[in-house]
Amino acid sequence: MGNSISSERYLYVRLYNNDGKVSPAFKIENNLDQLASIIVKTADCPRIVITDSGDNLLLDTINGYVDYIWNKDFLKNNLLRVLIPMQKSKIKPCPIEVIDWGVAEEFNYREIMSEFIKKNFGVEM
Repeated sequence: MGNSISSERYLYVRLYNNDGKVSPAFKIENNLDQLASIIVKTADCPRIVITDSGDNLLLDTINGYVDYIWNKDFLKNNLLRVLIPMQKSKIKPCPIEVIDWGVAEEFNYREIMSEFIKKNFGVEM
């Protein structure tokens, strides 16, 4: 596992807002930079949930801070070493590379979905 939260290649991210809206589960690479960056960039979201392809909860956050993580060793030995410097602005978050937006093909474009995410969840993708 090492530098990833699970053995799967991809993670699925859902954003929640204060109105109870939930974003489609969008797919990102399962690596430390993407994981830490999505946590930092979504700090204004009341909650984000990250799952594997089987919809098993791996991690969730409250306002940019890890609330639950299934693998505490990964948190301690890997994620916090990247996440904390990003949260303190010592390291810049990397661009989020969305592989799939989790929507019908006609809407599955960065131009459409990044605007939807910004408007409904206040997150710049």
